[in-house]
Amino acid sequence: MHKNKDGKALVLAVFLHATGNSPDSGSDNEYLNQFWQKIPTNLVDTRKNTIKHPYRHFLPADKSYYYYNGSFTTPPCTTDTKWVVLRTPVQLSVAQREAFRKQVGEQEGSQLVVSPFAPRGVTEPWDVTLGVDDRPVQLLGSRKVFFGRNNNWGSDAVMV
Repeated sequence: MHKNKDGKALVLAVFLHATGNSPDSGSDNEYLNQFWQKIPTNLVDTRKNTIKHPYRHFLPADKSYYYYNGSFTTPPCTTDTKWVVLRTPVQLSVAQREAFRKQVGEQEGSQLVVSPFAPRGVTEPWDVTLGVDDRPVQLLGSRKVFFGRNNNWGSDAVMV
């Protein structure tokens, strides 16, 4: 999430796909390993973490994307937020996904919602006691969603 000097927000979202069906399956994502294992146990922790590989090593080769004007997914659900959602997911291991969810869920003030059911479309196993961090899908209303092709950030976007 980025904010400009006027406070307008842009979110670059990347889908994560946990590969495999057991906690010991799938390959770790090396980029995420740089900092996911060092998530502070409280939100006021000021330790700094050096990232050796810049985010471009994290993004998928196919940078086709969807673009729309929406809102934050967490309260206060700020509107007029520009979203760029990459179409191609990035791979991570099931163990990485579960460790991240556990760490985030243990944060004081966490906005994870605990439900007795796994969200639709997730890769098993899924520990429902850790909660989910997604907001229910919102109606499209009068918003338009655009699609941009690989590496042409905005130059050839078409409405979908």
